[in-house]
Amino acid sequence: MIKRYSAYSLAELIEIISNMAEDPASADDPLWFRGHNLFHYKLLPTALRSFSSGMINELDSYNSLNLTEDSKLQVFKSRSWHLLQEKPRTKMEWMALYRHYGGSTRLLDWSESLWTALSFALDAFLSDSGNSRSRDAATPAIWVLRPIRLNQVVFDFIKNDDHKETYIKHAIKPLESIPGAKSNLTNVLSTIISNDIYNLWPTNVSGVGIPNLSVIDERRIQMEGNLAGYLAAGEFNPFFYLCLRYYNDAYPIVVNQLNDVLPPLSIYHHYQSDRMRNQKGAFTIFPNYHLKGDMASAKELSYDCRCMENQNAINSTLFEIRLLNPTRIAKDFIRLGASREEIYPESEIVVRHMESDYFK
Repeated sequence: MIKRYSAYSLAELIEIISNMAEDPASADDPLWFRGHNLFHYKLLPTALRSFSSGMINELDSYNSLNLTEDSKLQVFKSRSWHLLQEKPRTKMEWMALYRHYGGSTRLLDWSESLWTALSFALDAFLSDSGNSRSRDAATPAIWVLRPIRLNQVVFDFIKNDDHKETYIKHAIKPLESIPGAKSNLTNVLSTIISNDIYNLWPTNVSGVGIPNLSVIDERRIQMEGNLAGYLAAGEFNPFFYLCLRYYNDAYPIVVNQLNDVLPPLSIYHHYQSDRMRNQKGAFTIFPNYHLKGDMASAKELSYDCRCMENQNAINSTLFEIRLLNPTRIAKDFIRLGASREEIYPESEIVVRHMESDYFK
């Protein structure tokens, strides 16, 4: 079960998080935060909220979500190209930029800052946009994530005997069409299965275990002529390649039962704006789940196995803190000098802050 806590003051909230940070098993790992106005709001990105599985091709390699995602990015590139001083170079850069401007994607926003998450959770109590009815009905919540532990679960999931044949072979199958690559696929498969990739990463680098898919995609492009060979030799990290296929490229994952649900991946992305930098933004990116059978039926009955809080494999990586006295917490928040203009560096937010009920 996911651990759930209640906080009646800002001091209690900080104490709860401080105790989490001192967990001996993950004492040096970062914590990420996400704020919800309403505690029952699901941990599911916007692109998956209103999307049903739709159609899928005979090879299970392309479905309706791929088509929707590709079409959106094509139009976005066409209409915004002249507005951008620096042009994105990879799919993930375009997707993150599209999300930044409010677009529907497979990205779920998190922050490395508790104050940013609190600002979102307490929005109705911090600005004039929150009327008394919305405040009375609100029970905000802060979600806390251990991103490195989440990625370890993803890694273990793919290497699991029940999944490695399906997930790894499915991901490397497109390499068969590359001349001379087929002979390397057996080596690629054994490299991915046998190596504990985390042990190959330097332990003195902050944030190790949280990839940047844009950087990995650039490297894939550089190695495209002999990608299978680089994978077989271990010169292109096989786990990174799997991350590209399932998270960046949105290779469909057919889900028939609960233990088939590949968890989302924690990723860093370079700051593409002052707002993203101020908010200390980070993401979890969800795979392209294609629900079939019992899982599709369960979704229709309001049990969505794609939501992070419904994925049993990652329960140990998530914590929920409900804010049961949000008015008091908001006042403490303001007294400590916090304001929305710190995470929204635009003049409009300065005015909204000045006109808010509490400021007056």
